[in-house]
Amino acid sequence: MIALIRYGILDKKPDNIPPSAVVDWDKMMDFAAAQGVLGWVWDGICKLPKDDQPPRQQAINWGLSAQGIWDRYNKQKRVLVQMIDICNQNNIRLLLFKGIALSELFPRPESRPSGDIDIYLFEDYKRGDQIFAKENVTRTNKRTGFDYQGVHIENHRIFLNAYKKKQVNAIKYLESSLKDIRLTKDGYYIMSPIANIVYQVMHFLAHLDDISNPLSLRFVVDFGVSMTHYKDYIHPEELKAVLKSLKIAEAFCLLLRLAEIIMGIDLGCYYFKRIEREDCESVINLIKSRPMQSVSLYRKSFIERVKMYSSHYIKFNRLFKYMFQNRIEYVLKSIRELFSVSVRRFIN
Repeated sequence: MIALIRYGILDKKPDNIPPSAVVDWDKMMDFAAAQGVLGWVWDGICKLPKDDQPPRQQAINWGLSAQGIWDRYNKQKRVLVQMIDICNQNNIRLLLFKGIALSELFPRPESRPSGDIDIYLFEDYKRGDQIFAKENVTRTNKRTGFDYQGVHIENHRIFLNAYKKKQVNAIKYLESSLKDIRLTKDGYYIMSPIANIVYQVMHFLAHLDDISNPLSLRFVVDFGVSMTHYKDYIHPEELKAVLKSLKIAEAFCLLLRLAEIIMGIDLGCYYFKRIEREDCESVINLIKSRPMQSVSLYRKSFIERVKMYSSHYIKFNRLFKYMFQNRIEYVLKSIRELFSVSVRRFIN
């Protein structure tokens, strides 16, 4: 599957392709879908010789699933065009990040799946809510979520949840970098290359310890393609200074090494910290465990949550050093509380 992702995105032809008859295409499709990489794998499959492609029925299933991703992308683009027009009429600047903004870095943007559209409207966050937020509206300190023309939109007041100093400092940096935004030909703004990388590292950290929505392979692929795309635009020393000031240099190097392993690319010019092989293996194993943990944590029973919390963090405790300290404290406290309540229930 990894070889097909590389072939689909980077046009790296795989060596020693196994015969189609020995490949469990159904299992691979389920895994690819759970990891958010189905469209890229299908792009790679389509480049294979006919005899190496899936049998007819499996190929139809793959093709229909990929078509669903492309259709959703096209619908999101149409809705985005409408939103940009409305923003222009109201003198509102629209910055796009994550999802569609990242998809434009790929040779086939429509093959990168995106669940929603993430926007930042600068000082017009509240006006944006008034204009667009009509259906299925939810609000948090970070953003307003709503449906618009059948597409879910995340209107961000701030870029990240602000729990501790590290997140607050990253938010301040991202906001200060807005002076370097670029207007695209499609009429929306995007972050500067370094700001985009900083955001992806922070997003990676946010999901590194999230049992209810754990890491997927798509995080690593996005990062690898972004770093490859920005290689001629980001000076290593400039990036290093920013990452060190935000205290996320080690997490960046971990993600960088993962991208090299998964994508088969060379980003050596950006290394400034050695990453233990076992740490990379822990993240890869965490990603591989995602299909079993894809159901929201909060749908699970009390005892199931206790077991998942404890087994998850014991198994991947090497990654504690990359996590935000407040998240480690939160997780350990949650485990203690869950076990405490469990014991009290048993006694009663």
